[in-house]
Amino acid sequence: MAVKNGVVGAHSFGEQAAVFDLETGILAVDGERSVYHDAGSWELRGLHRWFRVGAHLELTGECRGNLAYFCKSTGAVYLATEWTGTFPLYYYSVPGGGFAFSSLLQTLARAVDASTDDLGILQFLRQAYTYNGRTQFQGIFRLQPGQVLRFRDGQVEVQERSEAWTQFGLEGAVSEMPSIAYSLLGESFARAYSGGARGALMMSAGWDSRTLLAAAAATLGSGALQAYSHGDTESRELRIVRRLCSRMTTPLDLEPIDDRVWDLDALNRSFARTENVVFPHWHRAGMLLAERGVDWISAGVYGEVLGGHYGSAMLGSPAARAMRLAASLLGSPRISNPSPRELLRVGKLGRHWYLRRDYEESIASPTQAMNAEIDAAILRIEERGVPSAAQVIEAFISEHRGSQYINAQLMSCRANCDVVLPFADRELLRFAARIPFPAKIHNRLNRSILRHHAPALLEFPLAATLLPAGAPLVAQEASRVARSLYENGRQRLHIASRGQLPAPRLGWVNFDFLASGVALNSLIDDLRCDIWNYDALRQQAQWIMEGNRRMPLHPMYDQMSKIYTVDLLLRHQ
Repeated sequence: MAVKNGVVGAHSFGEQAAVFDLETGILAVDGERSVYHDAGSWELRGLHRWFRVGAHLELTGECRGNLAYFCKSTGAVYLATEWTGTFPLYYYSVPGGGFAFSSLLQTLARAVDASTDDLGILQFLRQAYTYNGRTQFQGIFRLQPGQVLRFRDGQVEVQERSEAWTQFGLEGAVSEMPSIAYSLLGESFARAYSGGARGALMMSAGWDSRTLLAAAAATLGSGALQAYSHGDTESRELRIVRRLCSRMTTPLDLEPIDDRVWDLDALNRSFARTENVVFPHWHRAGMLLAERGVDWISAGVYGEVLGGHYGSAMLGSPAARAMRLAASLLGSPRISNPSPRELLRVGKLGRHWYLRRDYEESIASPTQAMNAEIDAAILRIEERGVPSAAQVIEAFISEHRGSQYINAQLMSCRANCDVVLPFADRELLRFAARIPFPAKIHNRLNRSILRHHAPALLEFPLAATLLPAGAPLVAQEASRVARSLYENGRQRLHIASRGQLPAPRLGWVNFDFLASGVALNSLIDDLRCDIWNYDALRQQAQWIMEGNRRMPLHPMYDQMSKIYTVDLLLRHQ
């Protein structure tokens, strides 16, 4: 739709509307399924249940996505992101001049003829996310979780509006927390659902999937739901998934991961919609489920906050992580809440084998530059009122690794189908972020939820443990160590024998299709950018084909998927 000095547009699936001409302004939306379903009933339910405009725009918890609003009376443009920042929203401005924004980075880079940002490229290649709003293009920034931007009279102003992690502790007894969390999760599902729509859950044998399955089955009923999982269909983990779904009478689709996930034509089509092919097997899942008549897909992404995963116990050396985990379980603040800057900063960077040496050496002081951005991101979180070191760490990991990398799994499905993110609901996130770590770490809260609302799901082991999920925590952790020792030992023997001895088949991961080298070399041949060390890439492929796996298949799959994502992104020039 045309606006003064510009245009506003949006996209959606099917016949759902995504841009609206309102009496007061032009509105464009981008988000999960409920955004488009609710938009069609605004005339009856009222516009201001989503946002309010005064001196600044205020997004409400009812809006499960991002929003762009052009005010007809003032000419101001407002952009707003929901509190997790899962749905990307990028902007570019010229001081005193023009302004452009898009949910698609490559589209925006083409429009403004942006130059590449080598530090942003390196950050993404290392971890599949960037720090503090940096992108792979100079002058283009990603709006951070909960931020609201206003462009007026040639000036850009960004405000922090998220209240996630700004409060600590909860009123009432710890025993009430599971019921409150389960109720909020059910309400989150109900808001995303409309009669007649069929949904699918991406399932693993972990806590987030079980909790989601219990809430979805109770809220929607088994007739409106099916499950999907992929990987080694004969593995121990997927056998557990079968049993979980059978107990809840939920139909389950299992798909192998093979060279079809690296169908380059399909990945290029998916990239045009998502700009991320870090999880090709999730792209294929979205395509298959859409073909089978599924209206929306959900997963346990961002459930890590409720489960207490995104804390200091996942940072540093294995010994330090173990100490901090023990301290968190015991509630010792001295060890479990170290300095966020000390823990989150990156150390000295080594060589990145897949990059041309001269290109990598041209990036000036990358360690110092990354740490400066990490410090700025921490300061932004602290200044919005996050009170404790533990919460600062959790907020940082959630809003970077969680929002951009882990949530990219479900966002990959969005190339073909609408998505639903129940754990990203504002009220559930506000609640989960206030819970002290000792009360939720190691999925203590999930365990209590299932004990009260779906005890049958505790009868089966987790993927990483050997005992039923309802077994005491100490016994669970002992079995986790035993499983890890067994799996690692078997994997070493498998590699040392060059495949003569069978690999362990405990977890879902199975990227053996890479071993033939066909799909891997096809992807390498399709790369176009001049930043890659093509000799090193082909050498790695040759070693894999010979069975001399200096890099295990899963890390190779992950790194090549990040490389292909960057290569596709940089093809705008």
